[in-house]
Amino acid sequence: PRQPRLSTRILGGMFQSFDKSKTKAQLKLAINRLSLLRNKKRSQVDILRRQIKELLEAGKVEQAQIKAEQVIREGDVADAYEMLSMQCDLMIARFQVVEREKELVEDVKESVLTIIWAAPRCSDVQELRAVRDQLVLKYSKKVIESFLKVENDDPQRQVCNVRIVNKLSYQRLEPADISKLLSSVAQQYGIEYKDELVPAEQVTGYIPAVPNASDFNRSDGG
Repeated sequence: PRQPRLSTRILGGMFQSFDKSKTKAQLKLAINRLSLLRNKKRSQVDILRRQIKELLEAGKVEQAQIKAEQVIREGDVADAYEMLSMQCDLMIARFQVVEREKELVEDVKESVLTIIWAAPRCSDVQELRAVRDQLVLKYSKKVIESFLKVENDDPQRQVCNVRIVNKLSYQRLEPADISKLLSSVAQQYGIEYKDELVPAEQVTGYIPAVPNASDFNRSDGG
């Protein structure tokens, strides 16, 4: 079949409008996907903890540290997926507000902005990306960017869900976090374990957890 001219395709994209039925359907699909992936990650955490047990029993502390970091990060993502599912649930419950109000009102602001911020960081949940696209059509890119910029300029003025932002933002783990995880595994399996962490490089700071306007244009999942 003959392809439409480029100008026609561009114009078609320019005049897309918010589709409430599609948005609601994608929110429901996102909840199912998030639940499935959360359970997979928690199963992976269980496997990793058993691997740590074997490494500790063999006295391979350095390898156990690496696995411990994986456990913490996988657990954080699983927690974030559970909280994102709740945000999707909340948006469905308040969907009449989304439909009725032209502006981004307080009742749904956190859910809307959190989903928009989180979607590119959850590349395995394409349904969230579809919801994000619809919400941008609803409220406009300019409005969304302005809200994210407020938080970037003043981190005290939180507009996204703080816990989700923290769980999905890369932060260098403290040695104490690793030690606590290893001790937890040792206690779980009745292993005698003495804290013998190999000192990590002392690095000040981390990749900012605070959302900013540039996040809006992210196209990857990192």
